[in-house]
Amino acid sequence: MTNETVKHKVNVFISSRCGGKYEIARKALEKLLNETGLVQCYCFETEPGCSMSMPSAYLDQIPLHQLFLLIVDNEDDISDATMAEYKKAKELGLRIIAIFCNETKKEKTEIESEIIKTGLCKFVTASKFSDIVDLSYRTVIQDIVTNYMVKPTVSTNNISVAETVKEITPTTNLKIEKKFFDEFELTKSTILDTFYKSHSEKTMPSAEDILFQKILQVILCNTSFDESTFDKAKTVVIDKHSNELKEIIQERLEAVKLYFLGRIDDCVSKLSEISEKLKGSSSVPSWFCNDVAIDLRNMINLQDSLIGIISIDNKGQAILDKSDEYVYFPTIDRIANDINQNIIKEYRKSNLQSPYTNTLGGLDSIFTNVSSYFCVAFLYGSITHLRLTRVYLTEILEVLSQEYSNREFHSEFIRFLILQADDKKLKDILRTYNRSADIVNSVELTKIIESISYLPTEYDRTHSTLLLLKYIKTP
Repeated sequence: MTNETVKHKVNVFISSRCGGKYEIARKALEKLLNETGLVQCYCFETEPGCSMSMPSAYLDQIPLHQLFLLIVDNEDDISDATMAEYKKAKELGLRIIAIFCNETKKEKTEIESEIIKTGLCKFVTASKFSDIVDLSYRTVIQDIVTNYMVKPTVSTNNISVAETVKEITPTTNLKIEKKFFDEFELTKSTILDTFYKSHSEKTMPSAEDILFQKILQVILCNTSFDESTFDKAKTVVIDKHSNELKEIIQERLEAVKLYFLGRIDDCVSKLSEISEKLKGSSSVPSWFCNDVAIDLRNMINLQDSLIGIISIDNKGQAILDKSDEYVYFPTIDRIANDINQNIIKEYRKSNLQSPYTNTLGGLDSIFTNVSSYFCVAFLYGSITHLRLTRVYLTEILEVLSQEYSNREFHSEFIRFLILQADDKKLKDILRTYNRSADIVNSVELTKIIESISYLPTEYDRTHSTLLLLKYIKTP
């Protein structure tokens, strides 16, 4: 889910020593938490420079936060700066979560002893420093969920029990069973086999798997959109839903088809029509309605770009603003979190492991998660998440192209940057290479040109072509 969907986020201040293993952990945690769309982290390393003194630069930020996350490795004890931050958070009465690591030193620190004695706040102990990021992430999210829930009130004597709870819309019709993903082995192996030949044995794909794989190839801009193939895949998707959802899923998939045909005006009209039908619905959960609204908002933005205007009133955004529920998509957000964690792990390996280490054989799960993300997005007809499939793949390729000496990773990373018209990152790549021939060769250039022709709108094709002409020259 995009990070802009929630306006008023929970501000989390990350406090620990800086540099070395702490810097990697802090940056990884910041990225994971910010990706939820519910949290805005303060991480000193990633903040821009300022004219204030170092202590003021970070201490003055603490009052602006609701949650103070303290990370301490017992072996390193507490730095003066960390202690000052902790004391400031206590004085302000902020909610505090402490994560201690006793991997190499079991003796408790001054702060941990104080917390145990006073019961000031919740604390968790990690047995390995490598578990800090995951443990901190889960603890913060659980804290947010716990504080969001309304506490029950119980009174004795009169034997009256009252509990105020927020009504949750039924979600039984939108359940994704684990076995769903077992049906798409060809689809799940498509991305991996494109970049790295795993040579693993493949079972005979089902007709459904073949159809999903063909739609994925459209997302990856490896082939053109075929309306007949899409209609067959749409029938497969609709049959997987209960009767109550068949009609609404069918309409969402019709909007997806209009997007890939480049008929953005018709796509916006269809999404508006769906949103009106979902208004006030008690049988469809709010998160599903919000996901339709996100598609509507993004397609309106694209529609504006096509004619060169900026709309002040965006109907999709208005629906999201009025919604009383956080914007999330249960299954797909879980998969997105796994993807982000894999990206962080690869980033850490690229910075910490020996240059002679080769772990290419372990990439299956990374690309499988992206394929699973696509399958869920297509199952529910989410245009936004179908488009994000390529964005996540680009982020993975960025790390892998740095970590491994693999030409396919590098050339595909460049191709996706051009398809997304990412001017800034392409400029950064050019700083590393002196000649255009080092970026793509003639064969790869031909593939990029062909891929651009598969983009759904003339607007996208024009922007990518201009970026290609700006940076890439034939050898």
